[in-house]
Amino acid sequence: MRARRDRSRRRAVAAAFWCACLIAAVVFVLHEGREGEVRTPAGWSLEGVADGGHTLLARGPDHGSCEEPQLRVRELRDGRILVTAELVSPLGTYACNAMGHAGQTVRLPLGRPVAGRPVVGTGRRLPDPRDFQGPQVRSRADPGSPPPDVVGLRFRDARHALCVAGFGTRLTTGSEDGTVTTQGAPALPRRRPRWTTFPRCRTGKLPPVVVTATG
Repeated sequence: MRARRDRSRRRAVAAAFWCACLIAAVVFVLHEGREGEVRTPAGWSLEGVADGGHTLLARGPDHGSCEEPQLRVRELRDGRILVTAELVSPLGTYACNAMGHAGQTVRLPLGRPVAGRPVVGTGRRLPDPRDFQGPQVRSRADPGSPPPDVVGLRFRDARHALCVAGFGTRLTTGSEDGTVTTQGAPALPRRRPRWTTFPRCRTGKLPPVVVTATG
């Protein structure tokens, strides 16, 4: 009887031990899921609109294999549209970040059309062909690529989005502080560029898109 009681006691102790190990493992995993990642503010760029102005198109940051870009949008009470971007990566995984990935276009749905509201946000990158952190002006984009839809954007935001895509902007009526109401096809054919200097949005080297605006 004593031997049987000893075996039962050992089994109970072993079961309690493994149960404690299992609980510890679960707690560790849950803890690491919250604490075992790094969130870093990242850059983003505006690429235009879609769905009649109900969706913003934004390009996320270039990132490593271990990093996950996350873009979010908020519509503020003062009328501005706030876009934020982060890179989320687990702790202790730095080697695979040497494998780079280009930023992807992300659709950010809005509660109502953009309607000329300013698009703002820390980390927003304006087009600069010399800035290798992006977004660079797509001076050698596909000659047949169409310009992005910018109707409904504030003119200054529209000009930046067109420049990132490799287009200039020609405002025929309205104000630079107004909202883009119409846009046309590029005024010049898309030929393969042969520039020896960096293209600029206002130098006339990029094929301009004719737009009209309010104001």
